Amino acid sequence: MPDPAVEHDQLRRLIGVLLVTSIPLLAFTLYVGLTSGSLSVITVLLDSGVNLLLNLATFFVLRIVAGSNVFSFPYGTGKLENFTSFFHGCGIVLVGGTMLYQGVLRLGSPPVRVSLGLAQLAVLAGVLRMAFIVAWLSRMVRRSPERSPLLHVYHLNFTAGIWYSSALLLAMAIGWILSWRWGSAFELAVDLLLAAAYSFFLLLNGLRVIHANFRALLDLPLPEGDQLKILRVLTRHVDAYDDVVNVFSRFSGGRRRVEIELSFPPETPASRIEHLRGRIHDELGELLGPLEFHLIARSRS
Repeated sequence: MPDPAVEHDQLRRLIGVLLVTSIPLLAFTLYVGLTSGSLSVITVLLDSGVNLLLNLATFFVLRIVAGSNVFSFPYGTGKLENFTSFFHGCGIVLVGGTMLYQGVLRLGSPPVRVSLGLAQLAVLAGVLRMAFIVAWLSRMVRRSPERSPLLHVYHLNFTAGIWYSSALLLAMAIGWILSWRWGSAFELAVDLLLAAAYSFFLLLNGLRVIHANFRALLDLPLPEGDQLKILRVLTRHVDAYDDVVNVFSRFSGGRRRVEIELSFPPETPASRIEHLRGRIHDELGELLGPLEFHLIARSRS
């Protein structure tokens, strides 16, 4: 089984490469966006800037994880990942909404000359960089079948990113070629259409990320119906223990978590307690679905 500490170290090195390569790429994209007048390139630029902030936050999160004892006591690290992902979702929603607004403003303003031929250079540079990162991530995924949620998210995001970036590059190339026949106004129309499509994609993806990670960050008590099911299971096994000391249940990190503290006679063998733990866990799983369950045994004395 792969060592999670090794995986996190490899991922941190990859994010370090992302940070180093992001700065010259952002500068080049900014130059191309201003020179070409392309709104879609500016949208890509802002999205890349948000990703740079996310990668920077994740880099420091992984440093915190690597310097602590989370691999011996792995509770709570997912919250850091959800926290950074939540703000990433907020950032790309802001970018998508802002660029849609700018597109509407451009429709009502005097025509702007757009050069899709020049704009393609910025997108092409991003696609080549993304292809290198996807190859690196794919190699890491093959070596880590039991990969962490963070590695899984990075692999999915960059794999999807190279597809829509390639589609954007292809659409720009087609619009650029067709503009030789229909003129520069066609380039402006294609650029506005691509910027709108890209912004809608960012909005939808950002809202999905916000929703998923907001639920994961919530820490709420289970509904009354679920708590009654827990009591029903405990009643079914009332002869196997002396007393119920405490029942703690909550919905946290996107899943149900149940901790039950029971008292037993001092002579109760550990095998009997473990058997009871397995029975209760299985029955709760049938009633509540996937959950994290802990049984805490106390001596009656």
